[in-house]
Amino acid sequence: MKKLLFVINPAAGRSSLRDNLLSVVKIFSDADYLVTLYITKCAGDGQEHVARSAKEYDIIVCAGGDGTLNEVVNGILLSGWDVPLGYIPAGTTNDFATSHQLSRIPRQAARNIVEGKPFPHDVGEFNGEYFTYVAACGLFSDVSFSTPQALKNAFGRFAYYFEGARKIQEITQEFPLELTVDGKVMTSKYCFLAVANSLSLGGVLQFPEDMVSLSDGVLEVLAVKAPQNPIEFHNLMRAMVEKDYNNDMVRCIHGKEIRVQTDVPLVWTLDGESGGKHTDVTIRVCERQIRLIY
Repeated sequence: MKKLLFVINPAAGRSSLRDNLLSVVKIFSDADYLVTLYITKCAGDGQEHVARSAKEYDIIVCAGGDGTLNEVVNGILLSGWDVPLGYIPAGTTNDFATSHQLSRIPRQAARNIVEGKPFPHDVGEFNGEYFTYVAACGLFSDVSFSTPQALKNAFGRFAYYFEGARKIQEITQEFPLELTVDGKVMTSKYCFLAVANSLSLGGVLQFPEDMVSLSDGVLEVLAVKAPQNPIEFHNLMRAMVEKDYNNDMVRCIHGKEIRVQTDVPLVWTLDGESGGKHTDVTIRVCERQIRLIY
């Protein structure tokens, strides 16, 4: 029998996974997988376990939010083992699942994994760490990991809106930075910066499908200027709604290597989890590093 490691984050979201866990495991077992369950105990635990044990398995499946997926991806890459990955979305926003149109119904997601095929997927490298879909700094970028888990479990995505509303007064704050994309240097002031490989950010920002490919060997750099008056605020909101990312307020650039330098340390988020404070970061695309099953 093939060996399957099933990594589960018990604290993630309001998922129905708990009620369907036996059914999900049976689907894997009926597909001739010998299933080993691993319940994560704390932040970073999933990454450490996968990094140690990935070579023992033919496939790894994780259930949780984007942060759980981030840990498992980091664990696989640190292990150096080319093992296919299945994902059962069980978090609050699940941006990665949105980009790949993955089912949020646990049993259907499990069936898709056993019946699907592995496809190569780009990931990003951020100062030696990996992210699956976004590295971001500035306005609202810390909302996902600063929102209490109990609030996420109780209110789902609306918890992010509650937390974001508390930060709305920061919308006019901006920070100067030097942005270098594939050798081209740009200096300006922004209130939000994201380097992404995704069709969705935070369940709010949506990229046009013809703008993004998840395995094309480039990342998308989204830079947003702070509105300084009601007209600029209106123009910014209109650009977001219309997905117009090349105007005076919002710019989207494609690149393989991105460097961000600032005088003041900025708080970064990686796949919705804290990425620490940095004044100098280098972000590179790692082409087709993960084989995702769907």
